[in-house]
Amino acid sequence: MLSTTGCGILCSLHTKGLPVKVKNLYQTDKRYVFQIDVPTDLRDRVGKRNIKIQLGRDLGTATLQTEKYRNSYKSLFEKMRQDDVNGAGVMLERIKLLHTTEPDHPAYEPLLEKLRDTVQDLEESKRITAQEAQSFITAAERPDVLRIRTAIDRYLKQHEGTVGAGHHNEVKQHCEMLFQYLGDVAVSTITKKNAGEFIQARVIEAKSKVNGKPLALSTKRKIVKNLSSFFYNLTHMGLIDTNPFANMMRSVKPTREDKQQKPKRPWTDDEIVSILEHSTSHEKYWRLVPVVKVMALTGMRLGEVWQLRKEDVDTGVLTVHVGKNKNALRTIPLHPELFDVMSDFFKVQTTERKEYMTQLIIQIRRELEMEEGCIDAHSFRRYYATQLEQVGTPENIAASILGHSKSSLSYDLYSGGPLIEQMQVWIAKTHLPC
Repeated sequence: MLSTTGCGILCSLHTKGLPVKVKNLYQTDKRYVFQIDVPTDLRDRVGKRNIKIQLGRDLGTATLQTEKYRNSYKSLFEKMRQDDVNGAGVMLERIKLLHTTEPDHPAYEPLLEKLRDTVQDLEESKRITAQEAQSFITAAERPDVLRIRTAIDRYLKQHEGTVGAGHHNEVKQHCEMLFQYLGDVAVSTITKKNAGEFIQARVIEAKSKVNGKPLALSTKRKIVKNLSSFFYNLTHMGLIDTNPFANMMRSVKPTREDKQQKPKRPWTDDEIVSILEHSTSHEKYWRLVPVVKVMALTGMRLGEVWQLRKEDVDTGVLTVHVGKNKNALRTIPLHPELFDVMSDFFKVQTTERKEYMTQLIIQIRRELEMEEGCIDAHSFRRYYATQLEQVGTPENIAASILGHSKSSLSYDLYSGGPLIEQMQVWIAKTHLPC
């Protein structure tokens, strides 16, 4: 049975007695034909309303070729649209150059007018948004206006090396999310309404790329916090008047699922023993053994552990050279139980990515049927903090070992930190569970 529609062609096949419709495929005179409609906005350039390709008499071959041609033409149409946008970008760069070098050049005004017409066509055909269209015109008429792409690049470069690589990449990712949503608009045109719409569409309603579930409340708030810091920097430098993301954290409210989530907790002794015993001779999890021991006896974050250096260990210490903040930068004594572990640890560190370790921790937790949602890689840090507290470690020394700020202003602001020997006394009192 065959059917055709104005928007697409469907061919009903019969497989095991059941009809299966193949889009863009129809049959005429016992031959199969692929047909795809050209998008309305591209018909003038293509020169026709639709494209047809003869596929022969064999249904199986025609079905496979239809899938290939459909994907190929969809990619082509998308590329044609993107080429139009890129063409407008090239025009814009030429206008900026003329504006800077020869503002009275006779080609300047005609080129500016051509850009206006091109941008208007792109907007009317919905290839760019109205805000992106206005962004092109503003950039052409006022090339000195600070645009979000330039502002993001400057901000990331400004903070490079002053924060940990993990935090830097996180901020970069969140800024890129905003750039993809708004386009390269002038930062001075971004309003609280834009910020609210972005938060609703790309934060509150967003799904995780890993498991397809809604983002965790902490992740949502982290995105808003990082973008608020980005715009605060711009206001501090006098580049914009107001921060559109200021006080927007209140719009990210906990859902019912968030309220039902259990709080994060440390691993228990029994859980760590189970992980180590299960991993020791396992073909995949053996990599976790030295990593778990180092994390459980240092309290370091996984990102900090992954940038430890062998030359520091040779002197009997562990040094965090790059951390998420200034408090994270620290040198602590190597735990006595880790002297025989570090060589195995560095073998894993130099051959595996830390993201893979996170995946292994999740996998072994599920394989051992441990509690979901409240224990993770960071729980080793919680575990060691608990150990330090249980052996009676003074709070300022525990803070120095873990890379936290001191609770006392005098210690935090004026002290250079406890001596290695002082930390060694309390570190030696902590142990891996048997």
